[in-house]
Amino acid sequence: MLPVVRADATPAVLKLQPVTDYTLGEPDALRAWNGHGAVRLLDHDPESGSMLLERLDADRPLASVSDDLAALQILSVLLARLSAVPAPAGMRQLFDFGADLLDRAPRSLKLVRDPSQHGLIQACASALKEVLPEAGDRLVHEDLHFDNILAPHPAKQREPWLAIDPNPVAGDPGFALLAALHNRWESSRHCTTGGRKPSPAATCRRRSAAAST
Repeated sequence: MLPVVRADATPAVLKLQPVTDYTLGEPDALRAWNGHGAVRLLDHDPESGSMLLERLDADRPLASVSDDLAALQILSVLLARLSAVPAPAGMRQLFDFGADLLDRAPRSLKLVRDPSQHGLIQACASALKEVLPEAGDRLVHEDLHFDNILAPHPAKQREPWLAIDPNPVAGDPGFALLAALHNRWESSRHCTTGGRKPSPAATCRRRSAAAST
């Protein structure tokens, strides 16, 4: 990421990255969102994969908000806004991603020695197989965590928070929840209530409630 200034003195950022399955759809996703809840795409070179983006405030990620539940609510609003947009044609499909995981599950089982982990992998594969036919068609930000949400540039306060680096996929918005709820998971697990550390289930319920508020 290189800070640059355009000919008209507008601050921008040049993002240089290889073209991969994960980054190929990023320009199309940013065009589909058109700056609503996400960084705005100013220009794009398809051959190199480089993008010219509006400049945001890299020193003010959502991770700088100390109130965990308040930050999670901000993220949740952005998640809902972004995934309300239909995925453009040609976007990487969640169905294909899930099918690949199912294909790899038998090989993974052979590498795991702990019997309890065998059961966990089999349960996850069974749940994935059940929901895979309804993979969804929304434009999903696959990597929406606190460090991938920035405040706007001080010179252009058009929205309070904007998403970056989407690794977009066409699918169900629920797919984005893992990255969202994983934010500060360990610190949340160690927040005591009445002198007791909450269970993982209680932590999930508390954070999920905040996300749906």
